[in-house]
Amino acid sequence: MANRLTRYAEQLRQLLPQGLVWNTEPGSVLARLVNALAEEFARVDQRGDDLVSNALPHQTIEMLPEWEHSAGLPDECHGSTQELEQRREALLEKLREVGDQSRTYYIALADRMGIAITITEFSQPKAGMARAGDPCCSGEWHFVWQVNRDSSLTVNHATADNSRSGDRLATWQTGQLECLFRRLNHAHKLVIFQYSS
Repeated sequence: MANRLTRYAEQLRQLLPQGLVWNTEPGSVLARLVNALAEEFARVDQRGDDLVSNALPHQTIEMLPEWEHSAGLPDECHGSTQELEQRREALLEKLREVGDQSRTYYIALADRMGIAITITEFSQPKAGMARAGDPCCSGEWHFVWQVNRDSSLTVNHATADNSRSGDRLATWQTGQLECLFRRLNHAHKLVIFQYSS
């Protein structure tokens, strides 16, 4: 900012007419006026640079609320947080969400969240194609994916004290994962989740 101020002050002094009346010596009235004008020009110039850097979602600070509003955040999958870096990460994640039909995409999505999963696809057994141990099912199961997570998750069981009618009997701390999978999932697929310890 100081460098900008010096440059603007010098440019303004060069624009002034020459002569005894136009005294721009340090401390003079005209020099103080030039410095005051240069300070405002430098401030506006700096705000322009700030606007450019805030226009990029990975480094925005001031425009983060506008970015979040445009991306529809906070939402049911990302929740709300007050930490700047977490809010930016949620924004970038939301902007990158395009969905895909491949298992690789969903496994990578879970991996970015720090969750290791596998996905089981079901298919109708066909002569010569099926092997022992393959998951088999009727034709409708062809459109089902089973997301498998094998880990020591914290399981919250429903009890008479902490649950209401309609609540799940047990919840695993993977709500964001399930939410993202269901939102990005294509209409013809059904995703089920299998948790084991």
